[in-house]
Amino acid sequence: MKRKRKSVLPLGWLLSALIVLAAGAIALVALAQRNDALGRRLKALERRERDLSRRVANEERNWTLACTVGNMDRLLAAQGLAMGYPKEADIIRLGEWPDEGGAGR
Repeated sequence: MKRKRKSVLPLGWLLSALIVLAAGAIALVALAQRNDALGRRLKALERRERDLSRRVANEERNWTLACTVGNMDRLLAAQGLAMGYPKEADIIRLGEWPDEGGAGR
């Protein structure tokens, strides 16, 4: 008569499976930490980009305001520069450029 054996996994297989599971868990934790660090860095870079965009928009607005005729006269007067506009006779007007035979089209 044959004896029935209970199917029991050897201790080596059990330890190997536990080691693989532990390594997988450690890898997941490491990936989660890396993901969190990258998320924080991305938020900081987005905040910096938003601040720089705001500064650029402010500088463009300031430059546009400074370039108006009234402000330009005020700024020149503040620097002690006496400048005026040219007389109509001193202005040279250029006409249309002659057609180059379709060059550049």
